[in-house]
Amino acid sequence: MILDIGGLDLKHHDEIQRACHFFMATLCQPHRKKLYESVNVRIEFKNRFADEGCVEWTDRRVKPRHFVVELKKKNLRETLKTLAHEFTHIYQYATGDMTDVGEGVVLFKKNKYKQYQDDDLMNAKLYYRLPWEIDAQGWEISLYQLYYLEYHQKLGKMPNYSLRK
Repeated sequence: MILDIGGLDLKHHDEIQRACHFFMATLCQPHRKKLYESVNVRIEFKNRFADEGCVEWTDRRVKPRHFVVELKKKNLRETLKTLAHEFTHIYQYATGDMTDVGEGVVLFKKNKYKQYQDDDLMNAKLYYRLPWEIDAQGWEISLYQLYYLEYHQKLGKMPNYSLRK
């Protein structure tokens, strides 16, 4: 995977880079090594960003390989959790499980869904019932915890990345 990180101080750069590679490699195991090798991701940290994070493909609509992830600047624990979530969406797009078909319609695992509108509270509540968001929420927790366990065991000590505040 080619990874480019912008808008971030050097303090957490290596940690975030390691986590991103771990998240994508874990999602691609054990049979999608070529997918891992073909993905290109640009991560942009922004001070003024309404959402926690979002991902967009930048090359082709079906099974894209080039992505931009935009994230709100926040603490490292929350950043890692958000990245785990967004990398799940990258995986969904890159495998073809999820495709934007246009006009607010998403194809997810061969089923069509209408996307929610940000300004509609009712639809925003429905957002959490969308199958790709349920998938990403589950992987967010799992990837984050797997990363913590992997590097906690290797390093013998680790900053507190626990899900608990």
